[in-house]
Amino acid sequence: MKRVIMLLAFAAFLFPPYGYCGSVLDDGTGRKLDSLEQLAEKKFADGHPAEAVEVYRQYEKVLISEGLDPLQADLLHDQAVSHYRAGALGSAMACMKQLRLIEPSREVSEVIEELQRLIEHRVYQKKPNTQFVRGLPEGYLSWSQTHRFSRMALHCTLIALWSLFFIALGVTITFRKQRRAFHGLIVASAFLFVLTAVSIVFVWEHHATDDMRFGVLTGVETLRSEPVQEAAPFADAGYVPGMTVREISTLPGWYKVECSDGARFWVSSSEYYRLRGAGERGDMAE
Repeated sequence: MKRVIMLLAFAAFLFPPYGYCGSVLDDGTGRKLDSLEQLAEKKFADGHPAEAVEVYRQYEKVLISEGLDPLQADLLHDQAVSHYRAGALGSAMACMKQLRLIEPSREVSEVIEELQRLIEHRVYQKKPNTQFVRGLPEGYLSWSQTHRFSRMALHCTLIALWSLFFIALGVTITFRKQRRAFHGLIVASAFLFVLTAVSIVFVWEHHATDDMRFGVLTGVETLRSEPVQEAAPFADAGYVPGMTVREISTLPGWYKVECSDGARFWVSSSEYYRLRGAGERGDMAE
């Protein structure tokens, strides 16, 4: 019994004193957000979705300035609907892809597929022989799977599982003479070991892909071979709004990106939405 108590005390020492407490809104900020939300809803109801989009951007900026997470499912959904009603299908697609990244669901995936068909159909009406570029850029799947979780959440989970594994191992050794308890504890230890190993893989993948950046093309009018408006346009109807691309480098107002087929070009920040993983609060869409 003493040995079990010592193990539990040791486990309590191992667990980090992290607290998951979000920033509490003061009355002024709360009222400001409420008024912005009501204004956006009014703009949308009055038939001005483009203006509603601008209001939602202000809402997002307030969240960031207050140190709050701007990646909220309801906000992304409202932004996507407003973009869609305003005719900005690429921006609507970007919001839905961001939503799928933080809250993956079958319904969101179906909306993304429908938007892609609609975007491609519009291009196909003008250029029937277009061969569309589809697929995901290199590294995106690993990045998206691990960045659904924040680094702190993964580290805390790993520490917790690691601690529980050693607790279970210690308790197993303590009760090794009691067969029934011993066999059950062996199974529990093995299960915790597997979970710990999976967590280690997730943490390693998170760190390995942490330098990667991905985004969505909200438009294709500013695609250029060089980061200047006067450069030759990257004219290919197969590259459409809503494409997921990998960010290669940045310059003020420009992003150099790579598509799934390996093609590289520059796009203006006005037609680029940087995707954010859990815990990333800055670099909102422009």
